[in-house]
Amino acid sequence: MFPPGVSPTPMEQPGYVGIGKYQKLAEITERPTFGGVLYITFLEVRQSPGATLAHDDVPGFVYAVQGFHTMSRNDGERASAIGEGTAGWITADTQHLNVGTAETVWYFISLRSITQRGAAFPYDRYRVLYASPDLVTAIGDKCTRIVAGQGGTVKPGANMQLRVIGTEPATILTYFVTPEGAPWQTNLQTVP
Repeated sequence: MFPPGVSPTPMEQPGYVGIGKYQKLAEITERPTFGGVLYITFLEVRQSPGATLAHDDVPGFVYAVQGFHTMSRNDGERASAIGEGTAGWITADTQHLNVGTAETVWYFISLRSITQRGAAFPYDRYRVLYASPDLVTAIGDKCTRIVAGQGGTVKPGANMQLRVIGTEPATILTYFVTPEGAPWQTNLQTVP
């Protein structure tokens, strides 16, 4: 009898195969600014060199993909820089600044009311990378195949396991929303 995860005939696997490496980029606890049914958007925003954009949108996370991203409160008192591969929280009364000489690319990840679905977003150059379905009650477990550049949603109470198929490591950007005090992760010992 072997314990979980041990095989009598182990297969050789590349070094990057396994449970992966988790890195928390940002976290916040905040009360929702609106009620009702929600959905999540992942937007890609491109910002020209020297450009300033007022954040006329809902609160959310900014993830810097290409170049440094600077956020400044409108009062000029506080500014913060987000380097490539890192994230920060942004609210109203803030501006997005590109103080560099090259275009910056960043993702804006946020919860929105379904009453906003279909409306234009307040950015000059953007594209929707992913918009979730309406986030309502839990549904039964099902398998979803996601390829590069796509997104998916896991409903509350459903099990989620990621399985990367291929020969190259994958970078997966996740956005977890949980009730305050509830764990966002419970490790599974077996395949769901």
